[in-house]
Amino acid sequence: MSTAGYALEHFYYGQPLANGQPQGDLQLLASSAGVTQEHVREAMQIGRVPPLAGHPDGSWALLRGRSQPFLLVQAQRNAAGQGMRHVIFVPVDVLRLLSGNIKALAALVETDMPTLPEPGTAVDLLVMPSGSAPATEDQEDALLALMNATRDRFDVIEGLLAALIGGKPIVITQAPPQMRERLGLVEGLLALLPPPARFGVTFATHATAATQIDVQIRFMGEDEALPANALHYVWGARDLSGQAPHSEYSRFIKSQLRLDITLVVERTATLAPIAAWRIKQGDALSEALGYASRRLRVDDALSNNQPVDAPEVAKILTNDTTLSDDLRAIYVQHLLAFALALDEMEHADLLAVVVRGQPDMERVIIRQMSAELDRGKAERVYHTLTRWLLNPLGFNGMLWIDLFHRAALEYAEILVQAGDEARLTQLLDQLRENYLELQTNTIFPQLIRISMPLGTRSPELAQMLFVLAASTLPTNRWQQFVNLPHLAAHLSADTQRLLKHLSAFDPSAPPFGLLNHAAASFGETWQPLMLIRLAEVAALATRYDLFDMDSLPALAAAAATDWGARYDQTLRWIVRNFYSDNLLTSLGAKSASYLAQILLARRAYAELTDQLLRQRRLLYAAENKQLAFAAMIRRVFAETPLPVAEVPAALQALEAGGIKPLALILAHTGALESHKWSAALDDVATHLVTLLGQQRMVIEVLRPDVLTDLVKYYVERRDTAAAVRVANLIAVPAARRGESGIAPLVDLYRVLDWDEPSRAAGIDALRYFVRHCSEPVAARGVARFGNDLGPAVREKLEATFVLRRLLGGDLTEHADVLHVAAGLLYDFGSAYVDRSNVPTIQLLVGDLHSLNGGLDDSERVALADEFLELGRSVNALASQHRRAHPRENNQRITGLLGGQGEVSSVLDIFWVMGGYFAQGQRAIPRVERPVEPHPMGGRAAPLLLQDLQAINALFKAALRALVAIERVSLSAATIQQEIESQWGAIDLQARRALVRDLAVDLQRIPEMILISTDKADDKALQDTSSLARRLDKNMQRPENVLDLCRFVYGYFKTRVV
Repeated sequence: MSTAGYALEHFYYGQPLANGQPQGDLQLLASSAGVTQEHVREAMQIGRVPPLAGHPDGSWALLRGRSQPFLLVQAQRNAAGQGMRHVIFVPVDVLRLLSGNIKALAALVETDMPTLPEPGTAVDLLVMPSGSAPATEDQEDALLALMNATRDRFDVIEGLLAALIGGKPIVITQAPPQMRERLGLVEGLLALLPPPARFGVTFATHATAATQIDVQIRFMGEDEALPANALHYVWGARDLSGQAPHSEYSRFIKSQLRLDITLVVERTATLAPIAAWRIKQGDALSEALGYASRRLRVDDALSNNQPVDAPEVAKILTNDTTLSDDLRAIYVQHLLAFALALDEMEHADLLAVVVRGQPDMERVIIRQMSAELDRGKAERVYHTLTRWLLNPLGFNGMLWIDLFHRAALEYAEILVQAGDEARLTQLLDQLRENYLELQTNTIFPQLIRISMPLGTRSPELAQMLFVLAASTLPTNRWQQFVNLPHLAAHLSADTQRLLKHLSAFDPSAPPFGLLNHAAASFGETWQPLMLIRLAEVAALATRYDLFDMDSLPALAAAAATDWGARYDQTLRWIVRNFYSDNLLTSLGAKSASYLAQILLARRAYAELTDQLLRQRRLLYAAENKQLAFAAMIRRVFAETPLPVAEVPAALQALEAGGIKPLALILAHTGALESHKWSAALDDVATHLVTLLGQQRMVIEVLRPDVLTDLVKYYVERRDTAAAVRVANLIAVPAARRGESGIAPLVDLYRVLDWDEPSRAAGIDALRYFVRHCSEPVAARGVARFGNDLGPAVREKLEATFVLRRLLGGDLTEHADVLHVAAGLLYDFGSAYVDRSNVPTIQLLVGDLHSLNGGLDDSERVALADEFLELGRSVNALASQHRRAHPRENNQRITGLLGGQGEVSSVLDIFWVMGGYFAQGQRAIPRVERPVEPHPMGGRAAPLLLQDLQAINALFKAALRALVAIERVSLSAATIQQEIESQWGAIDLQARRALVRDLAVDLQRIPEMILISTDKADDKALQDTSSLARRLDKNMQRPENVLDLCRFVYGYFKTRVV
């Protein structure tokens, strides 16, 4: 490429003319349009080149600028006597194109500068003449000029070049004044550099001690003071003055210059891309050129089969991207030969990393390694290829594998010929261990054949051959191999005994665990493989008696290993051999379960389902064995390793295949246990909860900890809704288990004790237990729960226990009885509200006559006893309340209705319950005497008897609660919480139907009990009192409800025949 067409900015700087004479200070006289004042100031600071007297064109310099890359500055006095400098801005591209062609650059120098009378003259851009990089001949001429200037002194040239590369200033004195001579030396030095490094060299053809310019090469007068630290050369002298820096490149160029100047031109061109690459890597010029010269020396040495240090070759091969393919092949061959000859494996390893993925280079190595094999170097080739192929960054591909297989087989033959069974065993062991990476399965049959002559000489080798055969031979050849007699003698005693049973030499019953013991004798690593393959031969030989309770569990464990995956079809075939009903039955339930484990481990889900159904039919047919069958399936899933992702498919196959709910539920729990309730099985856990909800009877037979673990699973995931759902399922079976259900509920509550909704669910589970188990167990449960879970829990459950005693069960179960009791007490009590107008004896007897008709004596006795029992119960409840509250007041009752205050009587509890349903309000109107008081209310005798029996049962339960009430301290709020817990379990429609009656009845009962007993004399209830005797004979008018109960009692008693 040429510099033609480049337009350059430039300016003239000097003294202006006045009257034809230069006068005044130097200033800008003329400039092209792109020159600024800043450009001028900068150029005048760094470009103070002095003129060379007598040589107008002999003083100019190439300088580095600041705002402009390079400046060409010429200084002279023109014909008018003006001191002038001509400054030209030279772009880098121009200098790169010239590549050290100083003669082309000199075309910009003017012999006579123009006369410029007035400052501010505008000039056109300076058009660069055509120029390009010097041709070979031009470079050779420049080198000859340099040698002529130095009188062919190569040491001088070496020193000047070293200084130029190392950045040391060069001063040349006593040079001829002609520009051609001076530029010839500069151009010669530049020709010693690679072309890309030439453009940045600066120089000045003339300078003085006072000249403040920064250039690498300068020509000065003889008597001038030299710059400090400069390298001084006197034109034509024998030596340099000053210390030249060390330069490997300069020494290399000198060696080439001694041979031929044409060689120097070729070498600098060759060095160019190498040096450029190193400079891009961050090297300084001297370092880059030094490396490039070393590279060429190594290239030459390797190309001429001369020795070079392997580390240096390896370093270049690894890092240098400028190596040609031909050179790279030479480097690879040298390094590989070195590594193989001296066993320097680190260099061989390097080859694998550097050459991988370069097919041409890989073929070079393959050919060289093949040649080594041809020369009988199998061992060395084998070890080298092994390192390469096992290195993740090493070689791969079938060409390498084929070469490796050839090396392995030839190496094995050499070891057999040498009788070296120890190293042969090591070889086989290495090939076996790395069979996947080295793809050696295809050559194992050949290796076994090659190794057989030494197999009878070493137990270790015999065992290794067995392992290789087991891991590679197909079924028919494996069975034949097992029956080879000459190898067996070197195996363990258990293996020899097993082989006799397999070969029909010994038809007797084998010792227990023989199959597993024989496999174990090959070592822990090989036990799974040997067990699978020996079990295969046992099945082929129909020696099913070898499959015992020692071998089957081990075979199930082997099925879950990598060997199990490899011999998947073999294991399935072994299990299918036991499909015979007789064989499966003879195994027994425990042993047969391991067949299921094998199929599960092998993910043979359809076959697993079929196997389980067969086992249920043959081994668990009895109804009382279904739980054992389900427990077996749980154990199969809990003990068999199965990837998390496979669990849903396995369980779905069981469900689709007809496995019953109990077994299916336990399969889910087993799978979750196996994976420690992993979050990845959330869908499985969710489906388990659904199954439990659909099959609640199954919960009765589940271990409590299973459901607790399920709750814990959801608690850990902060899934309150699911945790509560499962907790609700636990309470029912826990209550049925009685005392054994207490501990699981303690664990459940602790698991749920993490947020309010969960704790509420935990309390509800405990409440359910207290309500529904037997009363003694409930009492012990309350004590245990309180001790283990704290006083807050105890208080809530004491309320549950009290209400259980009070009502004999859930409140809602007794809503009808409460309604009847409230109605009866109201009819009885309202008749005696107005003490001045109570029912007469005649009215009461008349009403009782209407009841008596149609009753037999047993019914009369029962009716009499129930009335007396009612009176005594009402009196007892009222008396207990008045002892607790001698001065009753409406304010306390209003507080109870609103859930405030302490509860100390049964009637208090009725008030609290009534207030809950009435939302804290009074729900009953004031009691008034009816117009015609008939206490019996027109009730028929049979219905009245039935109602009295129910009411008395209710009040008897209430009286039983007195002991519990007096023993503990209960708050109204706790009672209402208990009622709310029961109420929340009822569906909305039922609640709407019950709520009004419950609000009224639960408030009416305590009110009527207190009204009915107000100022009443309990002597009416004492058999020995005169009042009781008069009432019994119906001779005394009842004044209150207690009297009425005794009156009615006497009426029916006296009419019993």
